[in-house]
Amino acid sequence: MTAPTADTTQTLDAWAKLDLFGRQTAAGHVSEVKIAGADFLRLHIPAQDGKQARTIDYNPAAVYSIEHVDEETARAAARLDQPPLPVESWSARRLLGVGTSQLALGTPDPDPDADAGDEDLDDKAFRDLDDE
Repeated sequence: MTAPTADTTQTLDAWAKLDLFGRQTAAGHVSEVKIAGADFLRLHIPAQDGKQARTIDYNPAAVYSIEHVDEETARAAARLDQPPLPVESWSARRLLGVGTSQLALGTPDPDPDADAGDEDLDDKAFRDLDDE
């Protein structure tokens, strides 16, 4: 005779501190959500210290531990450990602060004075060809 098995599956809806791969931590109110048929952990990070509230959905495979804490502890941990900002577009030109300069592309801007000298050389080369 086999012992009856109890369904120990519980829906997560609690304050917690998450330890994420990549040596990151995040804290707030955690719940389970289904997105496009896949399970995710939804973390609501409360607004505090002038920072806007955020909601981030994590794949459970990115979490290696969940520490269940009370609301006060989660808020304190959220103040200390903010997840990185969302990915935003970047530009090498903006990073280097060179606007539309060719420096960002690794080639120097053309020198207007150098062009005048090159034209003289080109004209001389054409005259030499005409003389032949």
